[in-house]
Amino acid sequence: MIWRILLPIIWAGLPVILFLILGLFRPANLKFLLPSQIGFALVMGVGVGGWWAAGQGRGGRLTRLFALLQGIWLGVYLVNGLAPFYNDPRYHRPDYRRMAATISAAPRPGDAIILDAPNQEEVFRYYYHGDAPVYPLPPGLGGNDAETQSAVEAIIERHDRIFVLFWGEAERDPNRIVETTLDAQAFEAGQDIWYGDVRFARYAAPAPLLAPITLGARFGESIRLDRYALSDRSVQPGDVLQIRFDWRTETPLTTRYKVFVQLLNEGGVLMAQRDAEPVGNTLPTTAWTPGETVIDNHGLSLPEDLPPGDYQLIVGLYNIDDPGQRLPTIGGRSYVLLARIAIILNKP
Repeated sequence: MIWRILLPIIWAGLPVILFLILGLFRPANLKFLLPSQIGFALVMGVGVGGWWAAGQGRGGRLTRLFALLQGIWLGVYLVNGLAPFYNDPRYHRPDYRRMAATISAAPRPGDAIILDAPNQEEVFRYYYHGDAPVYPLPPGLGGNDAETQSAVEAIIERHDRIFVLFWGEAERDPNRIVETTLDAQAFEAGQDIWYGDVRFARYAAPAPLLAPITLGARFGESIRLDRYALSDRSVQPGDVLQIRFDWRTETPLTTRYKVFVQLLNEGGVLMAQRDAEPVGNTLPTTAWTPGETVIDNHGLSLPEDLPPGDYQLIVGLYNIDDPGQRLPTIGGRSYVLLARIAIILNKP
């Protein structure tokens, strides 16, 4: 029947036609062409089946042999096409399994997860089976920045730790409201980790800070660290030590610098570290206005197996293009000692 021939052709061609007419062609949308692959497979099946059916008359053996060879070639070709999906890194998808495992490794009651991207929830929930609530943002189809900001602020207020998976935010959150709200009102902890094209980040909701410490330390010729404040001086392994810096420059800066915060043990061995441009990588030093204070939040994520004891907390800056080039302080060091931090177990 004619419909048996037309149906696979329509099945294969219609999604492609709609794709082109609606202007949907972009790499992130190619997955929506999967129905066309099914239709194309049916077209190939109809072709092989047609040759097999044609072998019912005289000379049918040769025709059916040709159809059989077609089927074998097609099977071998398709099986060989699967190999790159298992062995070629270019075809690997972001490792959602590892991200879900990281979140589940040491869960806490105040955890939350933000998926800052379209169409992440289905694949993430396939791997994540924990109890932390999952918030796909922006709400709906996006476009309402005020609603998105309000939703993020509510999450910060209700939760202590927030894990964020950034992917495709340029499409749904072009003004980066989710990230800028978190950077301004929470403390990013540790370093961003890339899993393919997904950026995995962790934030801590703001805790009450201790009284600010006036420092007045100078880095290089014009950058000053006027004061800083800590969330605590005694913390537990696995906690996030929150630090707020008040920076200022006296002259315009032409070099971008990263801030590094490090926790050293008594022997000077690095135990925890965070490196980032100021204000969650959103306000580089070249954009600082001379004379204006830059409030810069950092969260230092402490390892779960960090031994108890006394540690040194230091801060410094280095050239983003040459990490070995640190800005010197007045005393000639490449960092400033902020405080001594006590790591304790079972903090009350």
